[in-house]
Amino acid sequence: MTSNDSSTRKEATQPASDGKAASSTAPKRNEEALREAHKKWMEHFSGPLLDLSVNLGSPAMSRIYKRNFNMTSRDIYYISVLGRALLGDEESRKAEEFVLNNLKNSIREVGDMITQVEASLLNAGIEKMASYQNPRLDNARITTPASKQFLDLIHMADKYLLLLHTLWLNSVIDNDQRAAHELIAKVKVKSVSNSARQMYSGMLNELNVRNGGAATRTVVNFGKEKTKKTAVSAPNKIQKDEPAPIEEAA
Repeated sequence: MTSNDSSTRKEATQPASDGKAASSTAPKRNEEALREAHKKWMEHFSGPLLDLSVNLGSPAMSRIYKRNFNMTSRDIYYISVLGRALLGDEESRKAEEFVLNNLKNSIREVGDMITQVEASLLNAGIEKMASYQNPRLDNARITTPASKQFLDLIHMADKYLLLLHTLWLNSVIDNDQRAAHELIAKVKVKSVSNSARQMYSGMLNELNVRNGGAATRTVVNFGKEKTKKTAVSAPNKIQKDEPAPIEEAA
């Protein structure tokens, strides 16, 4: 399990060696590697599943769902279920709580963002909503309660972007405001994937150390306080510089 997962992640992130070819082929290789990793995981998965429909309109959330949902679900499952079996309740609980707290915070913050933009639409007297021409329709396989919450977060962020784009198309906000608030929505969702990936990597590292191997990662240690302080430093930095509340364009 460890060697396969490690090689898959390496393949998914390894850049091509030849200039222009790298930019055109790397995204395709990344997606193929992620699909293959998820396929191998699901082939051996024997736990309960909940199939839910996915309907995403915005290109940004469609891409995030395509690239992140399945692997984040896998990472969360390993932390919540296998981590507890292999490392014990205490160690697993610390990592699980870290991911769940990040998830709950993102859900709360995106909910607040939706409330704010709905108020802006009401103040502007806008009733007709924008729409997206090519929505992504899919079927998500839920393996843990947290993976369902993560899917809910993606749908919430998708709704927020639709409301935001409605304001923009009606010239209530300008292009800079649109881009800035789009970035914040994407960061809220990606921070959950980042925290799950770091805790999952920490679990593999801890297992390797306990089995007599050397630590292969120094950034995170599974379930340790040090990880809690550093795991989502990049998103926190972006959040610190969040744009001001949405206001009408001059």
